[in-house]
Amino acid sequence: LWAALIIFSPLIWVYAGRATADVLPTGLLMLSLALCLKADENKIYNFIASVVFSISILVKYNSILILPGFFYLFYLQNNGQLDSRFFKDSFLFIMTPLAGLVIYWWTIYERFGIFIFPEHSKAFHRMQWTQFGNVFSLYSGYLVLLAGPLSFVSVFYLIKTLKYKNLVWIVLAGVCLSFISYLVPSENLEMNFGPIHYFVNDKVDVLIKILGSFLFCFFLADVIRDAWINNNRFSRLLLFIIIPYLIASSLTRPAQRYLIFLVPLLIMFFVFHRLDQNSGRKNFLGWGTVIIFVFLNLFSVNYQVAQANASERMAQWLIKHEMIQETHQGSIASHSGNYFMPFYQLPKTHSVTQTPDSQEPPLHQEDVMVLGFKVRTYYLVKN
Repeated sequence: LWAALIIFSPLIWVYAGRATADVLPTGLLMLSLALCLKADENKIYNFIASVVFSISILVKYNSILILPGFFYLFYLQNNGQLDSRFFKDSFLFIMTPLAGLVIYWWTIYERFGIFIFPEHSKAFHRMQWTQFGNVFSLYSGYLVLLAGPLSFVSVFYLIKTLKYKNLVWIVLAGVCLSFISYLVPSENLEMNFGPIHYFVNDKVDVLIKILGSFLFCFFLADVIRDAWINNNRFSRLLLFIIIPYLIASSLTRPAQRYLIFLVPLLIMFFVFHRLDQNSGRKNFLGWGTVIIFVFLNLFSVNYQVAQANASERMAQWLIKHEMIQETHQGSIASHSGNYFMPFYQLPKTHSVTQTPDSQEPPLHQEDVMVLGFKVRTYYLVKN
């Protein structure tokens, strides 16, 4: 069940087929954590884990934010003692990725003149302290929504086990987290719902984000309670990974795909520490979520293919009628922008948009058809 939920997770499914380095380092991180868990048998596993962790960081810098989780595993290996052995293991583990980063940074600086980040990326990912609360609330709410219907498991569990006054505090925390999302203005936030965002209007978007805030508060309360009252080591590991990761990620420009790193651990908690306690709920809610994920993925894939086909038809029409050089790519840039690149510097008299000109009919249009239904149209209009 856990593997099926990971494989068919819409976020992982969508970005596994795109040119973004998010899915590979997530797998490497899970392998590295698993190797550390075997270090009680042989310390060589810690070294192998550090090498795998280093590769993950080189593929995607975000991987380094998982480091507190490794420190907690070393703490457990050392029988809960913060002594010289713990600091020695932690230091030796850090040295491998640090050496890898120094070699990598030196190489790209020597060959390309890039120090850590390209200049345009430094401006793009600069610290944004004023938006911390806003971004953290968006990240946290989005995270639990990635578990689909499974995210309600913590709500059901706490309603059965907590007193009424404690539930009230969780609800109040959810209200506060929801308000934070909208009290601070957000700009350039890549926190939409991917291919299905086009079908979500503003009111539904607000309701989904509010729901995510409440679900996160219930999830966090559930994990904290499980970690300290039930002394669950995995829940403690989850806290050492998720909280620092969300805090650090909220200090710069957010993107929903960065949460891919947390998805396997999030779903692991629901599957192995909640659904396993009830086989009926596991079969209904767990496999029901898998089915929902599969249908979402089928729709997303069909939608993306339909967009690509419509974009290609529009580009070929422009080429055929010798208008490609004077047309701005507009709405079809992500799928057919390569056709327009040779003419980037030329003046543009036309554009491809998703909104027809109210003054005169479009010169050409291409419909995006999904499962026989028209979901959007690309229009060629005069500037």
